[in-house]
Amino acid sequence: GHGGMGVVFKAADPRTGQIVAVKMLTGVGAISRQGRMGLVREARNAGQLHHPNIVQIYDIGQHKGFLYLVMEYLEGRSLDHILKSPPALALADKARMVIELCSGLGYAHHQGIVHRDVKPGNIFILSSGSLKVVDFGLAKLAEIAGLSSTKDINSRFAGTPAYMSPEQLNR
Repeated sequence: GHGGMGVVFKAADPRTGQIVAVKMLTGVGAISRQGRMGLVREARNAGQLHHPNIVQIYDIGQHKGFLYLVMEYLEGRSLDHILKSPPALALADKARMVIELCSGLGYAHHQGIVHRDVKPGNIFILSSGSLKVVDFGLAKLAEIAGLSSTKDINSRFAGTPAYMSPEQLNR
């Protein structure tokens, strides 16, 4: 798959044989200092998180000047894709997804990490029906006591405007 600043490959870990996903910065992101820092931040932040509703990060590295992130391989589809395809989700499925999303994000918040770009494209529904939050590239370590202060949480304009909180947009 691919996104705004990178491409994701399905791969096998040569040491363990485990199937993993490798996210590599490409294009502008590959040469942008901000893009490189974002990927390193994603690895550090998400790598600290061990929760069934958050994608697991295994490693970060560099190959021929390109940064890459090795993470848990997920089979399924993004919520964005699911919402654009018939049939419509059943109410029970929507409720379960909200509960799993809140569980994962609540855990991250208790660890001092704020995702800052929660949107259907960053919510992955596994083939089993379980939910995983992905792409902590915009996350920022925040002191738990400072979470009520949006100026501390949002040091710069980051996120997807259509999904941003009013606090992010009005700062």
